[in-house]
Amino acid sequence: MKSRIFVSLVFIMAFLMTGCVEKTGYYTKAEDDVISLICDVTWASQKTVNDADETIQGLYTFRRDGTCTQTLIVTDKNGKEQRRVVNMRWAFYDTYEKGDKRLNTIVAEYVNNKGKKVKRGDKNLENGALPFKYDQDPTTQGNFAKNDIPVFRYAEAILGYAEAINETEGVTDLAIHLVNLIRSRAGLSNIEEINGGEKVAPPEAFREAILEERGHELYGEGVRHMDLVRMGKFVEYGKRGLSAYSLSKYNEDPRRAVFPMDPQMVIDSKGVIEQNEAYK
Repeated sequence: MKSRIFVSLVFIMAFLMTGCVEKTGYYTKAEDDVISLICDVTWASQKTVNDADETIQGLYTFRRDGTCTQTLIVTDKNGKEQRRVVNMRWAFYDTYEKGDKRLNTIVAEYVNNKGKKVKRGDKNLENGALPFKYDQDPTTQGNFAKNDIPVFRYAEAILGYAEAINETEGVTDLAIHLVNLIRSRAGLSNIEEINGGEKVAPPEAFREAILEERGHELYGEGVRHMDLVRMGKFVEYGKRGLSAYSLSKYNEDPRRAVFPMDPQMVIDSKGVIEQNEAYK
């Protein structure tokens, strides 16, 4: 029984990470039932409070056309509510190297509809840059869209191969070459040429460099959380770029590296499924 439940949960998480795709007649009735639970619905995150005593809650809407929208609802201390865009933290944005072609999918400044230039530090760019790597298909009709959906990209396979080599054999020429394949396409120099080779030796440094490269290459594709958790970096990286106030409120409980189970699922299971420790 538990094994079947586990398989079902893995199936659900796979859809959450890669998007929901609707093809008439493609899925079985049972699969459609699972898809209906996680698509065309909105999930809400826990509420947090920032430096300005604003209450912030994230909304994640998953659709059957493979797109996902994230919105921040910000309520000030007077109860006034605003909806804001989701930013890429400047601390992460600044880890990109100058000339990286992947920066073309991230907006660090723009001209608004009033002709005013909005730049770093201004209202919509106060907390970070605007990611535009993927967007909804404007020609979408009903549940069908023409946009491609990333499931597992070749770049991830290459970086995964380099990581596996580093973990089993250490830093090798092949592992370095694999990382450079990704960097070359992004218009960057070879990784061993950075600061006298500091990113390729020892293996621990190369592991960190691969994690960084995965972040730059795969941002917005649903793998960053898993990467940080399996590398034991979730808490450490989560602090980067936060203000002193936000750091003082930061929950460092390592058990929060995993997501909470759906409370209703826990209730309906009648004791078979237990809530993750950090959320009991």
